[in-house]
Amino acid sequence: MAKVSGSLLARAYIPAPAQIKECMKYLDFGIKLEILLYEISSCMYWVSLSEFGLFLFGLFLFFADAGEMGAFWIHILHLVRGVVGLVIVKKLPTSHQIAESIEMPGNNETKLTFDKIVDYIMKAFRQSLTNF
Repeated sequence: MAKVSGSLLARAYIPAPAQIKECMKYLDFGIKLEILLYEISSCMYWVSLSEFGLFLFGLFLFFADAGEMGAFWIHILHLVRGVVGLVIVKKLPTSHQIAESIEMPGNNETKLTFDKIVDYIMKAFRQSLTNF
């Protein structure tokens, strides 16, 4: 009798295969989204630093021969692009900050589906982007 009741109890708590598949789909989406956010911020950071580096290199060339490098000052906007890029990287919310801002109901009486959880995550994501 104990084997039968334990088996029934396990079936009651183990999710259905469709639920596991849906969970894996959202897990895969979350991991890809985190990688995408990291890659965007990393790319913007390095591009901004390269903008500064290229501007400094051009400035050194200008100081070496100012007569031939007069058109260098046309590229002054690259310095502005570098500053704007670093400011965006600084203010861009990370995936951990978005996860910390998720507000879900604390009571255990309400059953949450994956669709409701996605709604809470999207609400936190929109809220973090409005603070950006």
